[in-house]
Amino acid sequence: MAHITDCDLGLHDGWVVLPLDPDADVSGWADATARELAERASAEGSSFRLDLLRQELREQAADSRERSPVLAAALYLNGFESAAVVLEADFVLPSEEVPVITSDWFVRNFSDAALGTPDVSHGEVPAGPCTRIKQLLAGPRADQDGARPLLETIAYAVFPENTRSAVLVLFSWTGAGVEESVQRMATDIVASLTVELSA
Repeated sequence: MAHITDCDLGLHDGWVVLPLDPDADVSGWADATARELAERASAEGSSFRLDLLRQELREQAADSRERSPVLAAALYLNGFESAAVVLEADFVLPSEEVPVITSDWFVRNFSDAALGTPDVSHGEVPAGPCTRIKQLLAGPRADQDGARPLLETIAYAVFPENTRSAVLVLFSWTGAGVEESVQRMATDIVASLTVELSA
């Protein structure tokens, strides 16, 4: 049976695709991207602090590169030097221990009730059946005070036909008051998912 070899997501303006190639010039990319975002903001009557934005871009890229997803992106809103939402997509391929990636397997392995009962739902997108987990997680990195910030997250597993693999898409954010808009955005982005399968 075929395996997933590539995927694409429809990301609108404001999303910045993070460089994951080990040979990428992250500093050069951050400088150029910061200037592009600043030019866009200026044209719309807003602004960024370029030094803070460059540093933020470098840190976001470095953080995602540690996990090596197949795709990572961050959403930057005009005037805010921190990413509003971070997206990472990856493939889960079958193994001897898990010969078929299923919805039950996804829920067992990606749910965490430490900070409240996860909200699990099931649906269908053009790429195939999907399962969604919405939950709170403790951030992986401590802040300056040593506390781990709370992350709001929405994780999708999409199960394309003719494969035992799955595409995982994770959205995470820390800002208050944006949950509904992020949920709508996540729904639209996952609905845009396309995949390529091995022959």
